[in-house]
Amino acid sequence: LSGLSRDGESSRVMSSYEPTPHSVQCAWMDPLNSSQLGPRLGPDYSYHPPSTHPTTSELKCDALDLVQSMIAHNPLERPTAAEACDHPFFWNRDKRLGFLVDFSDRLERESAGSIVLAAVEARAQSIVGVAWDERLDRGLIDDVSKWRRYDVSSVRDCLRVLRNKRHHWHELPNRVQQLLLPFPSGLDLYFEQRFPRLLLHCYNVAKLWLPHDRIFAGPNGYFGAYARRYQKAYDRERALEQENARERAQELERAAARAVVVAREAEAARAAAE
Repeated sequence: LSGLSRDGESSRVMSSYEPTPHSVQCAWMDPLNSSQLGPRLGPDYSYHPPSTHPTTSELKCDALDLVQSMIAHNPLERPTAAEACDHPFFWNRDKRLGFLVDFSDRLERESAGSIVLAAVEARAQSIVGVAWDERLDRGLIDDVSKWRRYDVSSVRDCLRVLRNKRHHWHELPNRVQQLLLPFPSGLDLYFEQRFPRLLLHCYNVAKLWLPHDRIFAGPNGYFGAYARRYQKAYDRERALEQENARERAQELERAAARAVVVAREAEAARAAAE
């Protein structure tokens, strides 16, 4: 994995990272397994202040995800060569930032309590920490706080900050702009260093719950060659859910019919006794 890099910039950055005693392994999960939607429990996350870098293993979560999929035990679960080339690990910084911005925009169309929002917030603590504002520079926090209030434990609100700064870059104070240069790739790198699991987490939510969305699965969408695979998996899951629902409904109908028969037999027995 040490030889893989998305671009020259990330390769140089990665080479400067040193492992720390507080290194945290990437946490892989189904972005919405109902059993994981309880309290936001996850591994402790040791925050690296702005003066230091996250560990190499944290920055390469997407590389590990790609390799794990390529060596899956079931051959049908392994990506094709074309699919592997469309994996987020190989995205350049503009595409990575564009995905997070578009994904954040897409979340704004979700109604409260939607399963997509629930999936985004699943195990939020392992994605953005207990309070993501503690990982950002004070100048940036002061600027975003002027315009609205944010839930600093929410993945969705963390994405909102990223999106808003992408759209309103020229309104930022000069000292804050200096933190995010070169723009826009510097903005993506800034957030990746502080939230190395954010991109892959959002990508996994999109592939599971938004596989037919034109933003992600269209001709020029982010899924690329993966689009058909994700759509088929989603369709299979929905078909299975519908089949299970039909079976439950049929069982209820049979139970109701049996109850009617029992009631009639009891009524006939009482009439005969009289």
